[in-house]
Amino acid sequence: MRSFFLVRHGEARTVDEEGVIRNYTGAELTERGIRQAQALRDYFQETKFSAVYASDLKRSLQTAEIVVQGRGMQVRTDPHLREFSVGQLEGITVSEAIDRYFPSARNIQSPADFRAQFSLQGRFPGGESLSEFEGRVLKAWKRLVAAEGEDGPVLVAAHGGVNRVILADLLGLPMEMEGLARIDQDPAALNLIVYVPREGMPDHGIVRIINYTPYSPTKSDLGLDRFIVSMLKGRIPTA
Repeated sequence: MRSFFLVRHGEARTVDEEGVIRNYTGAELTERGIRQAQALRDYFQETKFSAVYASDLKRSLQTAEIVVQGRGMQVRTDPHLREFSVGQLEGITVSEAIDRYFPSARNIQSPADFRAQFSLQGRFPGGESLSEFEGRVLKAWKRLVAAEGEDGPVLVAAHGGVNRVILADLLGLPMEMEGLARIDQDPAALNLIVYVPREGMPDHGIVRIINYTPYSPTKSDLGLDRFIVSMLKGRIPTA
């Protein structure tokens, strides 16, 4: 049996203080995000990882490095585990993005409205489509799983969108915005996936833990599903 702890990075400013979108550039963990990653480190204190992987984006790499701090382990980065590409929205302000590409977004009142609008357009300008994103992520995940044996659990630090694609594939959920939205992935959440070999059949991935947050087991201090609406209304959210 092979075990994989798939975690999301801690809280980070993917929109900075000036309202600029930093999905791929410069988004680091906030102070709270660091504390969330430290809670993961404490949770895994007795866990002996055989390998550690992370997206090469700073917020995920930081999270992985905090979790294995003091162990002398190398974090292997993989750009194919990066978050969904927002294309031409990268490096411009939220207000500019709305004015240029999503003028009707000013009237959006809920995350469901946003998902419906995105589904009609299919991709962010210059970014990935969902099918391209799915293909990139699942290819990287299956390659990673195939590379690791049964020496011990593996830690993988990625992103909310990446984790949702992997989990949706394992759970057989629709690979579209509404389907992915059914899977919560809070900052510094962990998921446990195990692969159990069956004679004459390929390994079957089983999801044993999903979206557990050691820093807040009862989710008492999390504002769920508010990020998209706050971003579209021009606020400066963290995610």
